Amino acid sequence: MRIAFFALLASLAPIMQAQAQARPPGCAFYGMDFPANLRVYAAGGYNGRTLDFQIDQSGHTATQFDVSVNSTDYPVALMLGAYEPTVWSISRTRKTKILAVFVSGYHRQVLAGLDEGVLVINSTYDNQGACGHAFVGTSRIESLHPLARKLFNRDVDQLYPGDKDGRIAIGAPVYSKFDLVTSTRTPPDSFRDRSAPLAGEAGLEQAVRNGQLRPATQADLKAWRIARGEKLPPGMEAGYQARDSQVLRSQYVVLKEFTFPAGLYGAHSAMFFVPRGVPRPSGNPGHSSVYDYNALGCSGPMCPEFRAETASVRAAPSSNHGANAGPANPGASPPVLSLDNALENGAIRLATRADVDAWQLRAGAGGSARPRTFNTYVVLKPISFPPGSSTEDAASFIVPSGIQPPHGVQGQATVFDHNTLKCKGPKCH
Repeated sequence: MRIAFFALLASLAPIMQAQAQARPPGCAFYGMDFPANLRVYAAGGYNGRTLDFQIDQSGHTATQFDVSVNSTDYPVALMLGAYEPTVWSISRTRKTKILAVFVSGYHRQVLAGLDEGVLVINSTYDNQGACGHAFVGTSRIESLHPLARKLFNRDVDQLYPGDKDGRIAIGAPVYSKFDLVTSTRTPPDSFRDRSAPLAGEAGLEQAVRNGQLRPATQADLKAWRIARGEKLPPGMEAGYQARDSQVLRSQYVVLKEFTFPAGLYGAHSAMFFVPRGVPRPSGNPGHSSVYDYNALGCSGPMCPEFRAETASVRAAPSSNHGANAGPANPGASPPVLSLDNALENGAIRLATRADVDAWQLRAGAGGSARPRTFNTYVVLKPISFPPGSSTEDAASFIVPSGIQPPHGVQGQATVFDHNTLKCKGPKCH
């Protein structure tokens, strides 16, 4: 029995493939009378397997789902959905007939390998369409039926979640890859945004090869602290030349114009030293920290400024949070935002070691779990659980006193609530 466990974000608007003619606005396959024996299959997840490039300007690393379809007895319509920017690489058995594809998500979604003539509606939050906006989340197949009826005049027949490697097999089993065919008109790599650098660590390595970055050393870190008038740790103050030349992991000196690669979040974040006269990098630094000699300022979660600011927020929760203790309309649910958008909107912030210590001090005696700082956020305003809360990579949330915990389906997220001094979620004891 398959587990209907995936994140499908339907922020919907009709967009045809480049080869297709423009259609009137609306959520429908205009002029198409689907056969009575059509099978509608839904598939997807929060993200597929990670690629090393971007397909849009969201600053997020592209992912890919490899979808194989084997339905020789019935024609097929597909409903595909993911949160992250995603390439859907579609293949089919020779006797399978795919009539239409509806693809949706938060960021850009593209279809690779699809035969010419297949009807397509591509509808995402980013392309702001006309079919409405609904977050389906981890719910049952029944939640997809209304949209399927609107598009295909029938319910979804079966739902297929993607696995951790981004593979989805729809229909009957396929025993050999040689039984599958795919169009070569639009291979996955054709959607690469060649104006954007490679994503994540691959992008940083590329920048080193291009002479845009060099690995930072202990000497670079020491020079920054001296320039800022910060007291050096004893080992660094009395360091010798061999120690000063030690290369620091995930820390870089910017040598010339540079754009942050996508995906610098969590364990993939880095630190960047910007010498005087060198332009500050452009783009989205994610969770990375930037030490800028031009202003002698630091930005990012590893900076003293960040830690001081978050400490002051904790010290005065009533003055900083009281106005945001509840929604303006008590009957309305808070918006569903991605983690990135919630950070940008000031609804959450990254948790620090002090936040973890504060929780442990208040709740630790009762045996509650100690949160980690990685992928953990402090809630500042009312929000709903973000997309991706159903996955094993779901975030944790520390909720200060006087603030409401996130609304909606919690899924695999963990909540450390100062109001109740209770922990709820898979990371709790």
